[in-house]
Amino acid sequence: MAALPGVADQLARHVGDFDFDKALALLPAVTAAEARPALPETDPDVFDFDRMGPVYKWDMVRLKPVLAAFIDDASAKVARLGGGDPATLRDIAHALKGTANTAGATRLGRLAADVENAAIAGNAEALSMLLPLLPATLDELTAALAPILSATGAP
Repeated sequence: MAALPGVADQLARHVGDFDFDKALALLPAVTAAEARPALPETDPDVFDFDRMGPVYKWDMVRLKPVLAAFIDDASAKVARLGGGDPATLRDIAHALKGTANTAGATRLGRLAADVENAAIAGNAEALSMLLPLLPATLDELTAALAPILSATGAP
C-alpha cells in the first residue's frame, strides 16, 4: 500500500464493511489503454494483441513465451496438416482453430475452421485449395509477431 499513502486504513475499513464500491473508488483507475504497452502495428486480422494482452495484464515478459509456444505449436500443427485422412485433418484443424482464435490469430483461426469444415464434409477439392494457404498464413503471423518474439525484454 506504499503507493496509496493514507488510504490503506480507509480501504481496509471499506472492505471490512463489505462496501466494495467505496473501496474501489479509493484506488487509482488504470485503463486498458494506459496499461497497454507500445506494440508493433499489426493487422488485427493477422494478430489481435487485445485478445491475450489484457489476460496477461499486458505483462509482455509473461506473454512473450506464451506467444512463442503458440507459434511453435501452430507450426507443428500446420506441418501435420500437409495431408492425411479427413478425420485426422479435421482433428488437427479443430485444435489449430481453437488455439489460434484463443491467441488472437484471427486469420489463421478462420482458415483452420475452413479446413475443418471441408474435412468434415469430405470436400477434397476445398482441402486441396485451403491446405496450401496454411504455411503462408502462418508465415504472415510469425512475421507480425517477430518484433515481440525477438525483443529482449518488454517492447
